[in-house]
Amino acid sequence: MATLPQVVSPDQWLESRLSLLAKEKEFAKLQSEIRVQRKSLPCVEVTKPYAFTSLTGKVSLSDLFDGKNQLIVYHFMFGPQSDAGCPHCSFLVDNLTGINPHLSHGRNANLVFVSRAPIDKIEAYQKRLGWDFKWYSVFEDDTFNKDYGVAFEEGAKEITYNYEQKDASKMPKDLPGVSVFVKGEEGKVYHTYSGYGEFNHGAETLLDCTPLGRGDGEPESWVRRNDEYGV
Repeated sequence: MATLPQVVSPDQWLESRLSLLAKEKEFAKLQSEIRVQRKSLPCVEVTKPYAFTSLTGKVSLSDLFDGKNQLIVYHFMFGPQSDAGCPHCSFLVDNLTGINPHLSHGRNANLVFVSRAPIDKIEAYQKRLGWDFKWYSVFEDDTFNKDYGVAFEEGAKEITYNYEQKDASKMPKDLPGVSVFVKGEEGKVYHTYSGYGEFNHGAETLLDCTPLGRGDGEPESWVRRNDEYGV
């Protein structure tokens, strides 16, 4: 049974709720300002001929747009030596199930996932967890992941992750992130945004409204792959 918060009168509860509401409004205002600033970031033309492996063969970065003007790439933590993807990346994917039609038709954007694992491992893991989204491998050439800050040269002592210097010995070989691209005139591709670290999962947004919250630990210790709960 969950531990209850402090039990108070309705008037006391309302006083506490209004105090929190003031902070929530401040936070919402800041979020709105951040969204505006993020949209106004400049962009950089992508000139490298990045190659990705799909279930049907090699594709380019331009191909990943799938006819849309915007491309959202989630760098999914799944290394070549692993047999399963990161539980927390998997948790995010479960939260995004069914989102692509809304992105595609509503905002002219395509969401894809990219990992360093070979495509056969990616396919097996997708089938295991019941996913059907577009997921590409950079197993044969991980330059894309390195250039966008989620994979690093073997033997490096220091790396840059989330725009900060980190001790490579204390970091995993694969890290999560999101990179966003837009297609301009004549089919040229431009990089507009990359973000790293914690992302706002749909389930976590809901859990943040509950007394127990999203749980203790960093990252949340209760998260499992969707077929591992109760095991």
